[in-house]
Amino acid sequence: MKAVIQGEIHVSSTDRCLLDSRLDQNADALFVEAREDRVGPDGWSVGYLSFLIGILILYWLQDVLSNGPGIKEKTNLPIHDEIDTPLPELYAELPQSWIVTLGIPTAIIFVAGLLIPSFPIPFINEPVIVGVIFTLSMRLLMLISAICLFSFGLIILEEKRIGTRDQHMASEIDRIARAKGYQTVVVSCGDEHIDRLPALLEERGWETEVHESAHNWAAKISP
Repeated sequence: MKAVIQGEIHVSSTDRCLLDSRLDQNADALFVEAREDRVGPDGWSVGYLSFLIGILILYWLQDVLSNGPGIKEKTNLPIHDEIDTPLPELYAELPQSWIVTLGIPTAIIFVAGLLIPSFPIPFINEPVIVGVIFTLSMRLLMLISAICLFSFGLIILEEKRIGTRDQHMASEIDRIARAKGYQTVVVSCGDEHIDRLPALLEERGWETEVHESAHNWAAKISP
């Protein structure tokens, strides 16, 4: 069995065109780095809730910044887009030391965004209403940034140090392909996953063909 793996930065129309070109290689199916919608853990915590909110904001930003129809709207191949680790399982794999280390600055920025009385515009004697709007905007920016940095930091650390998501994706690709009888599949994933995912598939007897993102430098930090 063969996997043609296309790395990408998730908002890149150029990478989407590259992926589209891979689908002409007698592929039997397309596997897309995405996960099922299940987000409820066995037990809720402030840490997991913050992680979840940050991830959902990052997903929303990806949707906003994406340009044009997604590849799933352009291909007639069977698509499997629930191969990534569900968020409750992913969070459960994270060391508590990481959560605390990133949680402390996140909490400081979050509380500062709530409590700092005003954010004057530098060097400008603005009307009161302008100052109020600017202060509210800065508060919102600090609150959103704190939560997103917490989630983004944990995702990057997990990918670089543990690789649970790569292991889960490799397992799902192999399981589904064998069950469906696929011989050649195309895999669309963030470029950071091509450091580990091909080797994990090769351990399962796959031949791999790897293509990096056209924006390789930026894709390496994409969640």
